[in-house]
Amino acid sequence: EYYQSLGFDVSFDSFEKVGKKFHKYYNEFSYKEVKLFDDVKPLLSLLKDNNYKIVCLSATKIDTLIKHLKFYGIYEYFNDVVGLNDALANSKEKVAIEYMNSCNMNTSEVIFVGDSIHDFEVANAINVKAILVSTGHTNKDRLLKVTSDVIDSLSDIKKYL
Repeated sequence: EYYQSLGFDVSFDSFEKVGKKFHKYYNEFSYKEVKLFDDVKPLLSLLKDNNYKIVCLSATKIDTLIKHLKFYGIYEYFNDVVGLNDALANSKEKVAIEYMNSCNMNTSEVIFVGDSIHDFEVANAINVKAILVSTGHTNKDRLLKVTSDVIDSLSDIKKYL
């Protein structure tokens, strides 16, 4: 459904073929077209300066994820970076569960920040609070249907700390 929502015709192609096509274009254009929001670095800096553990969990292939974080100059803010072993975004939820089981964190002290309904589902699967940002993949109205914890800017996370 995700690739279909982006305009890919999935009726004729396998998931694997559509996924590879998406990632070819994504990798080609992301460095030129994708920009960080202005509040990303200040927020990451604030969290790091206050000794919060910051983890980047993504459905992106791990090597691609690390390259992107380094390209945007934010890799050093993260204590851990968790991605997938393949590029087909198979199971972000599974990776999140495995990570949480391996690090023995107190789930009541974790905030999962995402920008999609799937991120909310992943947070629920690992039994942590989800805060969704309305400036990403999913519009605010759709996010508000699953939780009232929707913010318009990453800097709004400060009120949850």
